[in-house]
Amino acid sequence: MAVTASLPAAKSRFGVSLPLLVALVAFIAVLANASGLLGDPDTYWHIVVGHWLLAHHAVPHADIFSNSKPGAPWVPHEWLAETIFAPLYDGWGWNGPVLIPALSLAATLAILTRALLRWLEPVHVLAAVAAASGLIPAHLLARPHILTLPIMVLWFAALVEARERNRVPPLWLAALMTVWANLYGGYVLGLAFAAKSPAATLMDHLTGWNRVYADDTAVIHVRADSTC
Repeated sequence: MAVTASLPAAKSRFGVSLPLLVALVAFIAVLANASGLLGDPDTYWHIVVGHWLLAHHAVPHADIFSNSKPGAPWVPHEWLAETIFAPLYDGWGWNGPVLIPALSLAATLAILTRALLRWLEPVHVLAAVAAASGLIPAHLLARPHILTLPIMVLWFAALVEARERNRVPPLWLAALMTVWANLYGGYVLGLAFAAKSPAATLMDHLTGWNRVYADDTAVIHVRADSTC
C-alpha cells in the first residue's frame, strides 16, 4: 500500500502567512507586558558597556568600571549585543531595549513555525509553537541572551534539515555562528549539537538505519507493504 502526503502550506486558511501571523501575535503579547522586560539590573550594565565600546571603537581587555579591582583582566564577550542595546536606548529611551525581546521572540517563533511546517500540519505546528512559547517567558528580559533565540532556532533547523537530506550543512551557518559567539556565550550549545550531528550520521551509516526524506517537490512518499 502506498501513502502519499503533501507538506502543508505556510499560510493560514485566510491566506495570511502563518509564520508572520505567529510573529505578530508574539510581538503584541510581549509588548503588552513590557514592564516585566526590564526586570534584570544587568540591562543597565550592558547599556553602559555599549556606550564605552561605541565611544572608543574598541573592545577592552581590562576592567575599566570596577571600584575594587580596576585593571583586572576582562573581555566583554557579549560586546556585539551591547553595541545594539546602547544606541537603541539613546534613540528611544527604555522603549529601545524593550523592543529587543519583543522582536526576538517574534522572529524566533516565526522561524520555528516555518521549520515545523515542513513536517507537520498547521494545527499541530501551532500546538508545538504554543508549547515552546510557554517555556520562554522566564527568559524574556532585555539582556543579550534574548538576541540569540532566533539564531539558535535557525541553527538547529538548518542542521536538522541537512541531516534529513543527508547533505553537508550550508556554509552560511559559519557566519551565523560567528554572530552568535559575539552576542552571548550560549553558542557552545550550538557547537555541541553540530558536533553530535556527524556522529549520529556515522552511527546511522554503521547500523544501516534508513530514513525517509522529502524529495525536491516537497512531497513525502511513504511506502509500506500490507497483507490486509
